Amino acid sequence: MILSTLPHSWLILSVLVLAVIMFAMGRISVDLISFGLLALLLAIFTLYPMPLPNSQGAFFNPLTLLKGFANSALATVVALLIVGEGVSRTGALEPVAQWIGQIAQGSWVKGLFLAMALSGLLSAFVNNTPVVVIFIPILLALSEEMDAPPKRMLMPIAFIASLGGSCTLIGSSTNILVADFANRAGVEGIGMFTLTPVALLLMVMGFLYLPFAVAKLLPDQSDSDGKSLFKPRLFTAELEVSENASLVGRPYGETLEESLKGLKLHRLIRDGQEVASEKKRQTISETGDVLMMMGTLKKLKEAERKVGLSLIPKVPGRRSPSADERGIWSTAELVITPDSRYIGRALSNTRFQQLNGVFVTAIHRRSQDFSGRLFEQPLRAGTLLVVEGEKENLQRLTSSSNYHLYMQASKGVTNPRKSKLALTILGSIIAIAAFKSSVMPILAIVGAFLTIATGCITASQGYGAVPAKVVLLIAASLALGDAMQASQADQLLAQGFLGIVDPTRPLLALALFGLLVTTFTNIISNNATAILFAPVGISIAHTMDVSSLPFLIAVIFGANAAFSTPFGYKTNLLVYSSGGYDFKDFIKVGVPLNLLHWGVATLLIPLFWPF
Repeated sequence: MILSTLPHSWLILSVLVLAVIMFAMGRISVDLISFGLLALLLAIFTLYPMPLPNSQGAFFNPLTLLKGFANSALATVVALLIVGEGVSRTGALEPVAQWIGQIAQGSWVKGLFLAMALSGLLSAFVNNTPVVVIFIPILLALSEEMDAPPKRMLMPIAFIASLGGSCTLIGSSTNILVADFANRAGVEGIGMFTLTPVALLLMVMGFLYLPFAVAKLLPDQSDSDGKSLFKPRLFTAELEVSENASLVGRPYGETLEESLKGLKLHRLIRDGQEVASEKKRQTISETGDVLMMMGTLKKLKEAERKVGLSLIPKVPGRRSPSADERGIWSTAELVITPDSRYIGRALSNTRFQQLNGVFVTAIHRRSQDFSGRLFEQPLRAGTLLVVEGEKENLQRLTSSSNYHLYMQASKGVTNPRKSKLALTILGSIIAIAAFKSSVMPILAIVGAFLTIATGCITASQGYGAVPAKVVLLIAASLALGDAMQASQADQLLAQGFLGIVDPTRPLLALALFGLLVTTFTNIISNNATAILFAPVGISIAHTMDVSSLPFLIAVIFGANAAFSTPFGYKTNLLVYSSGGYDFKDFIKVGVPLNLLHWGVATLLIPLFWPF
């Protein structure tokens, strides 16, 4: 360690710790943290110049940190997101979903295993988020049809999709970033299918573990007759009594026991004032009354259709749609992401309706203790919103980073005639990269251009598939990685790591290093974890005088293993509310899977990539 750079080493490590804390807290959006991180690094090296080692009078150039925006790995990730959007938008994956529904024949067990197998396979070549989005409504429908708990099905799909993403170079942006770093560091050997043998074994392990783990660790309660007692997803909605409602003139207690059976009345609001709780059931219903009720979406829709209630809440200052308008509308569900700009804000304080042209009709969240009107509720990460609107408006919601949208696959398709062309473009990238992975950036960019130029998707849809937060996160993480190398902070971390590990035992070092990566990926993003630990892994290997490749492979597998928290990866969040999970459910199932994955990967990596 060169003494002149030691102060900068500790300073950059302090920035690293600060970044990890900010990412883990989740109170500030990922893009803002990334932007701030980049600005802080530039300011540090500008205000406190760092002398270059073995160079007289030369200093590190802060503008070097901006080269991440021109990084070939970032360009590849962006281009592949556009290609994947083309596959998703043209409905190229929809026949797969339909095939599962036909083969399952009402058996949720058969449907689950088919969905797991296909989601793992598809996620090896396509971004796993649209893959999971396709399977959610299918499995929820099977769950409702067969009276089976959604908890048994949705978590395995999300986790298998993550495992499938490790199978090929293009399966995850994490793989691309680490492979690019390896090439820049002079470490060769990570090609299109380099990861496949070990990744497939890990996926098979997950395939065997997950169905039985959710059955044992998330047991489905039954009554004395053996009938399932699982709790379906419950939504809270405000239903307004219309003039022709069949319950007008009748006491609410009587209506609840007959026409509204299966729904729970939270509060009754008349002329803007809440009716006292003890008087609700005796109150005679009148036109204009607002009932805040909780129940399944199916029951709420039945109340609207059969009793004459309206599911569209009246928000002060906002128009309400007519019955004719709603007659041609579609319904979808969206989940609020952890870094959404809507978190902490009530619907009445956002321009959600005006900007998107859709209406929120019901809300589902972990805690259903609403203390005010529906439009006054602060939104939280993982909150589910049921929205209604024209199909075109719903489709536009898929390009936002503030939430993830899922609906029946056919409703998200914009150009089905181009599905074969979109698959051909993706297949060509895979086939050529299999022989020469070094041209992946070129293939991805050409593929993205062809996806838009041939009309598979529009230019705006392609650009919308690339969230700004992804670009900023990767660029800022690359800048922090470069700063760690330039200041030799990575060597400082490596020396500290080897201070507690016997340098003559590389397998033990690999095991502890992999465990560290696996832990961090459940706290911060997988891409940030990969970029931060890749230089440390190389420094550890160099210090131990062994091959760097096993440590880089451990970074890839560890960074893709975000199973222990619902916010570890976006597909976890997609199923979090839909499956009715609690945070502890991810700990129960995910922590053992993380440990199993880490242990098996540690044993297999040296067999395929010797030290």
